[in-house]
Amino acid sequence: MKKAILIVSNGTSDIAALEASIMKFEHRVRNEFKEYEVFRAFFSEKIISKLKSKYSTKVNTPLEALIEIEELGYEELVIQPLYIVCGVEYKILKDVVDEFKKESKLRKIIVGNPALIENDKARTFDFINSIKDNFKVNKVTVVAVHGTKTSANKCYLELNDAFRSCGLSKVFVGAVEGEPSFDWVLTSLHNNNIKEVLLMPFLIVAGFHAKKDLVSTSPRSWKSILEREEIHVEEKLIGLGEMTGFQEFFLRDLRKLIDDI
Repeated sequence: MKKAILIVSNGTSDIAALEASIMKFEHRVRNEFKEYEVFRAFFSEKIISKLKSKYSTKVNTPLEALIEIEELGYEELVIQPLYIVCGVEYKILKDVVDEFKKESKLRKIIVGNPALIENDKARTFDFINSIKDNFKVNKVTVVAVHGTKTSANKCYLELNDAFRSCGLSKVFVGAVEGEPSFDWVLTSLHNNNIKEVLLMPFLIVAGFHAKKDLVSTSPRSWKSILEREEIHVEEKLIGLGEMTGFQEFFLRDLRKLIDDI
């Protein structure tokens, strides 16, 4: 039986960031699950278009990848999304897969979970412990999540609390969109008389989006705003996808998905 794994993410047109995160994870998946062919899909059509026009690199949308995998004669497909929460993109992915299943010739299609699930404290703790080595207990750290307008935004509030339960009480979670807001982070820093922070993205890829919103010279970037508030900023531009612990977390998910087939 021909078997495939499809890795789905929002994507990035930052080639260096792509190689350091998503491609690194794909490489580990190929090495561990040798009986599976590994495919890639990006959710963002804007990124897909940019990669094609600028680098002549073709990346499929999730639907295009499903069609290709079926046409190539695969019978079993495991889809692992590289998402933090069950946001808009994850919900659309599930809808696309459910619709595709109705007339698909594939015998089995299963979809994995994002990193965080609402009200699943054990999973949130497990996720934090997987990446804990990338944080310093005594270093005040502001982590920037994307945020979502769906109910899954609750996961980020739970994440902020979970950092404290896991011994990282100096980590503050702020969302570019949604809650906890950046204003809340600023207020928390001032209330605690904090004058120096480490700023890092809490995104799969530390690409152009992270650099622009967080550490660029734009007056609207988080770094610029913090510095105007007389808070010294040290930056650490590393995507979650670059972290070995993050990769291990999703590899464990994949092992369980495949073992349960």
